[in-house]
Amino acid sequence: MRPSSLRNEPPGISRRDAVLIVYGFLFVLLGLIILYRVVRLGGSSVGLGLGGGFVLLGVYRLRFVLGYYFARKREGRSDVRG
Repeated sequence: MRPSSLRNEPPGISRRDAVLIVYGFLFVLLGLIILYRVVRLGGSSVGLGLGGGFVLLGVYRLRFVLGYYFARKREGRSDVRG
């Protein structure tokens, strides 16, 4: 991308943010699938740790990405102009 195109980027969600959000949801989904399968097969500690790790990583990533996005969105709607 050219530097001049970055200045003309619309204030909405960027392509990078969208990809990070999708990855976060996929991590959570994969973790839940792993946890479900491990519990059905007897529940090994390695499987539970791996599935739980994926869920926690996905939630961690989503928290920061969505928090940043909503803070940026709120900033644009503020009645106070500085």
